[in-house]
Amino acid sequence: MKLIIRCMKQKDRVISAFIVLFVIVEVLLETKIPVVMGDISALLQSKTMSFEDVRSKGLEMITYALFSFVASSVVCFLLIDLACRVSHVLRVKVFEKILGFSLSEISSFGTGTLISRCNNDIDTVQGFVTQNFINIVRAPILFIIVFYRLSSSNGVWIAMSLFAVAIMITLVFFMFISIAPLVKIGSIIGDRMVSAIHEHIYGIRLIHLGNKFSSQEKSYNKINKESADFSIKVKRITSFFSPFTGMIIYGLTLAVYISGAFIMQHHELSDQTADFAAMVSYVSFITFLFNALVNIILVVMTIPSLLNAQRRLIEVLDQENSIVDGSFEGIPDSEGSVEFRNVSFTYPSSRADAISDISFKVKKGQTVAIIGGTGSGKTTVLNLILRLYEATKGEILVDGIPVKDYKLKDLRNRIGYVPQQNYLFSGTIAENIGYGENGRFKATIEEIVKAAQVGQADAFIRAKEKGYYEGVQAGGTNFSGGQRQRLTISRALCRDPEIYVFDDSFSALDFETDAKLRKALKKTTAGATVIMVSQRIASVRDADLILVMDNGRIVGSGTHEQLLEGCSVYKEIAISQNPKEKAV
Repeated sequence: MKLIIRCMKQKDRVISAFIVLFVIVEVLLETKIPVVMGDISALLQSKTMSFEDVRSKGLEMITYALFSFVASSVVCFLLIDLACRVSHVLRVKVFEKILGFSLSEISSFGTGTLISRCNNDIDTVQGFVTQNFINIVRAPILFIIVFYRLSSSNGVWIAMSLFAVAIMITLVFFMFISIAPLVKIGSIIGDRMVSAIHEHIYGIRLIHLGNKFSSQEKSYNKINKESADFSIKVKRITSFFSPFTGMIIYGLTLAVYISGAFIMQHHELSDQTADFAAMVSYVSFITFLFNALVNIILVVMTIPSLLNAQRRLIEVLDQENSIVDGSFEGIPDSEGSVEFRNVSFTYPSSRADAISDISFKVKKGQTVAIIGGTGSGKTTVLNLILRLYEATKGEILVDGIPVKDYKLKDLRNRIGYVPQQNYLFSGTIAENIGYGENGRFKATIEEIVKAAQVGQADAFIRAKEKGYYEGVQAGGTNFSGGQRQRLTISRALCRDPEIYVFDDSFSALDFETDAKLRKALKKTTAGATVIMVSQRIASVRDADLILVMDNGRIVGSGTHEQLLEGCSVYKEIAISQNPKEKAV
C-alpha cells in the first residue's frame, strides 16, 4: 500500500476520506435491512398483524436499500476516479524515471520487463485500488456490526458460525501459501512473453526475409506453453475457492434452519414467532458476515500480486541513475572540440574491456572517421561522447570540459546524433525532422525543409501526398531503410549543432545518394566538428583523420593514403571493398 499512498496527491487523500465516509454510511444502512426483515417476519406470524404495519416496515426497508444504493454508487464513482488518478501518477513517475535511465540501466532491467512493469504491474495496482479498497474499509466495519448484532443470538448458531469461519480461514491459509511463491514466477514468465512478442514484431521483416516462420513459431509456442501451464496451475488452486465457499455458506444456512426448527418445537407458540423472526434475521446477518469474509479473502489472495507488482515498480523508481548531471553552469566557448584521454570502458554484463586506452582529439571544423570490423568498439566510442554510458577509466572532454561536469541537457544540446538504428516517431515528417531541442530555437518549417534538402530527403518527401505533413508510423515502418536514414540525418542537421555524430549512418544509401549527401554535408557542416562511424571506405576516405579500431583498440590513425601504406587492417578492408586499392 505504501506505493499507492506515495502516488496520492492532496486531492486524492480527500477523495479517500469521502470514500471511507460513504462506505460507513452504506454498511450502516445495509445492516438495517435484516433487522427490518426480522420485524416483518414477526408481524406476519402475529395474530394482530395489520397491512399498514407491514407496509410501513416495507417502506422503511426500501428506504434503507435506496439510500444504501446511492451511497454505493457514490463510492464506486469516487473509487474509479481515485484508481485512475493513482495509476496516472504512477505511470508518469515510472515513465519519467525510465527516460532518465542510461543504457546500462535499460540493459540491466531488460526491455521486456520494463514494458511489462509499465503496463501489467501498474494495471495490477490500479485493479487492487478499484476492486479491493472498498473491501479493506467495508469488511472490518461490517464484521463489527454483524458480530454485535449476532452476539445476543442463540449460542448453537454462534458456535456453528465460528466453526464455519474457522474452516474458511484454514482454506485461505493453505491457498495463500500455495499461490504466494508462484506470483514472482508468473511475473518472470510474463516478462519473457512480452520480450518474445516485442522481438517477433520488431524483427518481422527479417522473419519474412529469412523464412524463419517455423523456428519463431516454436520459440513463441514454448514460452506460450509455459504461460498457459502456469495459469492452469494457479487456476486449479483457486478454482476450489468459490464452490467450497458456497458449500460452507449454504451448509451453515441449512444447519441454522434445522436447528431453528428443533428450537421452535420445544417452545410455546408465542415464543416460536420470536424464534422465527430471530432465525430469519440471523440468516441474513450470516450472509453479510460471509460476504465480508469472502471479500477479505479476495483481498488476501490478491496481496501477493500487489506486493510483487509494488516491488517491481519500486525497483524502477528507486534505481539510482548511473549518469547524472554535472555541476558546470557556464557556457564554454563553442569550439566543438572532442578529446579522449586514455579512455577504457567495460559493459556491466561483461568482464573484458569493450574499448581500451583510447586517445585522440578532434578540433573544431575537423572530420574524424572511425572504421573497423564488427564488435571493434566503434559505436561504444560514440555512446561515451553522448554519455549514454559512463567511461570506466580515462576522461572525455567536449570543448575542454569533462563530459561528467556537463548537465546532460547542455551536453546533448551541442550534439547532433544519427544512431545506427534509425528510429522515427509517430506523427508527421515535419515533426520528426524538427524533433528535439537545442536550447536556442524551435525549428520552423523553412529550417525543416532546408535540413531535408541537405539530407537528400526533400525529393521523396514532396512526392508524398501531404508532403512534409505526411503521417509517420511508429518506428517509421511506412518508409524504406534508406528513407528513414535520410530523415534521421535531416533531423540531426535541423538542430544545427556544433558537433555531428554519425553512427554508420550511410549504410542504407546507394552510392549515388551517398556521394550527393557527403557533398552537401561538407558545405553545411563546415566549421562544425564531425565524428562518423562507417563500414564504407568511400564514406571515410576524405576525412581529416581516420581511426582504425580492432578488438577495442586504435590500431591505426591517419589519412586514407597513410593508412593504406601503414595499417594492414585498414588496407585489408579497403581491398575487400575495392580490389583496385591493391595498386596503391
